[in-house]
Amino acid sequence: MTEKITGVERPKDEATLDTDLAPGADTTLGAKVRHLIGVSGYRFGYRHTQDKNIAHYLGVAASTWARMKSGVLKADEEKLGLLTEYFRLDVDYRLTFEVFMCGTLEEFKNQLKMHRVGAYGGGGLDVIRSKLASATNARTDGISFERSTNTRAGGLAGAAQTPERSIFRPGETVTLRILHPEGGHLLVLNDGPDNEFVCLKPSRLAPRTEVHGRVTRLPTDESPEPVFAISGPAGRYRIYSIWSRKPFVLPFVRDAMAIEDKFFVVPAAALRKLIELIVGYDNAERIPALAPYEIRLVDYLVLDDIGQPAVS
Repeated sequence: MTEKITGVERPKDEATLDTDLAPGADTTLGAKVRHLIGVSGYRFGYRHTQDKNIAHYLGVAASTWARMKSGVLKADEEKLGLLTEYFRLDVDYRLTFEVFMCGTLEEFKNQLKMHRVGAYGGGGLDVIRSKLASATNARTDGISFERSTNTRAGGLAGAAQTPERSIFRPGETVTLRILHPEGGHLLVLNDGPDNEFVCLKPSRLAPRTEVHGRVTRLPTDESPEPVFAISGPAGRYRIYSIWSRKPFVLPFVRDAMAIEDKFFVVPAAALRKLIELIVGYDNAERIPALAPYEIRLVDYLVLDDIGQPAVS
């Protein structure tokens, strides 16, 4: 059965889609995508955010994508997964298609804030995060936490935590176990919701970059303190371990070794220089200056005093 719409004959069920909402369709999908482009579009450029290019990546016509955005057609999990890939939410922020299934636009915005997507992550630092997470030799295994129950004098006991279970409260104490290919040099950075990259190694609790073997524990035996103490602000954190066979000849590494405070906050300019040395030429013919290298990363969550994660 067909019907004519303004002189064009087409199937009746397709014509009905113009006015009827599909069961389970999300009428806020278009608003969610517009907001995502607003906070992270600068990472891609104008052409990347055009509807026709988004539709092409999803494998649908531009008119079909328009219906998905308005809720006339339901975007299934496969299409939402492609949308997640298109905006690099999976690689850079470890988000899945489920982020688009948040019930309201405000819930979607809160998820972007919690994961520091785009402008929520601090602009220039967000580019650095993206490059570290998407580097050719980046991987998400090999860093584990051990919750401590005693000081070193009385013995350190704990169980390794998988990334999914790495949720802590202020005041808890932990050690880190980090895998790397072989001996060489290791740089460990902690990225938090206060938009600062803090150097864990080298630091007063791990004074040198040199490592031996294939496993490093932090704090090291040279540390005056046996554990790391979890502190605020509440929110999502990420640890990066960067291994190279060659030394890190960077001014901030020397500064981190010499600082009297526990930890050194790495300036953005120094991080950009690190990116240039480590992953700056991944997609070009030149070999990275510190090759071979390996990056590992792991996320963890710090709750507030009443046991809730921060959304900021």
